[in-house]
Amino acid sequence: MSIVKTQSGSMNEDLSGPFEPISGFDANKAIQLCALFLLRAGGRLAKLKLIKLLYLSEREYLRLYQLPMLWDEYYSLQHGPVCSSALDCIDKVCLTEMSDRFFVTHGKKDVHLVRGVVEQDLDCLSVADIGVAEIVWAEHNGKTASQIRAYTHTYCPEYTEVDRGRVRIS
Repeated sequence: MSIVKTQSGSMNEDLSGPFEPISGFDANKAIQLCALFLLRAGGRLAKLKLIKLLYLSEREYLRLYQLPMLWDEYYSLQHGPVCSSALDCIDKVCLTEMSDRFFVTHGKKDVHLVRGVVEQDLDCLSVADIGVAEIVWAEHNGKTASQIRAYTHTYCPEYTEVDRGRVRIS
């Protein structure tokens, strides 16, 4: 991994190369949370909107329970804050076999639920996880990917504007 300097002079980590999930990251929960949002959306979501819904769910869970739901690492990227390992799961960079059971990506922009997946298949999600996801879905389901991106830039004070690379969110 290398560090790059942006136009603003800040130092960011380079995004080249695959990243291993951190120890403790709950990949099954992250993948099933994606599936839950895909079920709520009728089977298809823009990848940008999906990753923002995950981030906002993690943020809401932290607010309510003072614990992370996914135990992921958080980064500011050009399009806003993300749960890093969850994004890798969506992008099929890692844990492909697990994610393939629940969703497929079409190109770089869309994620589709695998036919036949039902809510009863989401056995890694607790009542609290689903409750938080429902709160986030109720607030943001009507937003486009661009609108939810703008929302995270405006209402997530932990986000740092990034031209290139990524900046860790503590």
